[in-house]
Amino acid sequence: MGEFLSVERRGKIAILTMIKPESMNAIGTHADCDDIVDTLRALGEDRSVSAIILTGSGKAFSAGGNLKSMQDRKGIGVLDQPDSTRANYRRGVQAVIRALMDCEIPMIAAVNGHAVGLGCDLACTCDIRIAAESAKFACSFIKVGIVPGDGGAWLLQRVLGYPRAAELFLTGDRFDAQTAKDYGLVTEVVPDAELLDRAVAIAERIVCNPPRALRLTKRLLREAQHSRMSDIVEDGGRLRQGLLLRSAHHEQATDADLGAVDALGLETVIDLRGDDEREMHPCRRSDNFSARVLFAGGVTAGLAPHLQAAGGAIDVETARARMIDTYAGMPYRSALVATLRLYLAALAEYDAPSLVHCVAGKDRTGFAVAIVHRLVGVHEDDLMHDYLLTNTAGKIEERIAQGAAHIRARYGAEIKDEAVRALMSVNPAYLDAALATVRRDHGDIPSYAEAVLNFTPAMREALIDKLVV
Repeated sequence: MGEFLSVERRGKIAILTMIKPESMNAIGTHADCDDIVDTLRALGEDRSVSAIILTGSGKAFSAGGNLKSMQDRKGIGVLDQPDSTRANYRRGVQAVIRALMDCEIPMIAAVNGHAVGLGCDLACTCDIRIAAESAKFACSFIKVGIVPGDGGAWLLQRVLGYPRAAELFLTGDRFDAQTAKDYGLVTEVVPDAELLDRAVAIAERIVCNPPRALRLTKRLLREAQHSRMSDIVEDGGRLRQGLLLRSAHHEQATDADLGAVDALGLETVIDLRGDDEREMHPCRRSDNFSARVLFAGGVTAGLAPHLQAAGGAIDVETARARMIDTYAGMPYRSALVATLRLYLAALAEYDAPSLVHCVAGKDRTGFAVAIVHRLVGVHEDDLMHDYLLTNTAGKIEERIAQGAAHIRARYGAEIKDEAVRALMSVNPAYLDAALATVRRDHGDIPSYAEAVLNFTPAMREALIDKLVV
């Protein structure tokens, strides 16, 4: 792997060791973050791995973020501007926490020493935590004048409850391994020399079980933390085919395209564009078109997300960063929110095919479809797979060429081809940014839907009844 983690295999067990003892295994660079994310992705794809142990080398588990890099306004921490800081956190430490939380392999934290700040949060992402007698813990962000922007404020209270998490974050107090056990942060405290052997012994009790059942059980345990019991005990259903459809807008649809749309038997078309976009790009309809078209009032300044992100002569990295920032604000775009309310209400009311679209059919449409999928129980891996079909389904090269023409007409020919492709395709980091905003503010997608989209439990039951078999 990279320079931050080493990987040791013991049969079905993978031991991940943070190998920067000179900095107490502090995470200081995006390369460190990428190493963790890439390692977890590779292990997740390896079906021969049934348990992971995460530990540190030297005297620390992890001292968290590298304070020197933060003080120099470099690396993974605070930068000079709020926007760049948010993007820096999303690309770095938040990506690490998401990767750990999304890992479906059972994980054991063997806390061998100091677990401070981000280091404590790394341990909290693991399913089982044991500590050496010498281990020390602290949620000490407050001591250096920063907030737990890595996701720790969400994590710790789910492990310890709100009052204890609030006490630890607001005081920044340090506490020892036995106190951690008393709090419920770790389940065992063992002599330092026995720590790894004890973690391996627990892992061996895990890996003797069927591997697929292990991953599914962990998935259920995680989802049960923010789901109703009825959601968890439902037998795994599947979506009915031919009811949930999506596309780009139909301004340039051919007669053959219109005939294909008519053949779908649509009851409802949901148009996520703003009033100004509809005026500039009216959709073609056949004489036989009979579906009702739903949209909410509101303007978008004529800018689809990929156009909003495009301004100026930008390179591919800037294009991606701007798309991530644009997606991060998507859950609260007023015209989009208003139309999503109509969309969910229509799905709950009508047992018939519907089609949702924006301009390119990838950004707002991708977010809308992801929300609907999650509300009816589709796993996030599967909704991400569906979102990424944008990059392979349909006439992707034709769409990129058309998008390039629009972007260059608006902003000039200086924009690089690679940047256009980044704007006109989709990327897991884009949708992750929108969903991260949802989780930051509401904890999960169902809570966001209830608070922002006026989605009720009765509507959810209706959706499942109509869309899931």
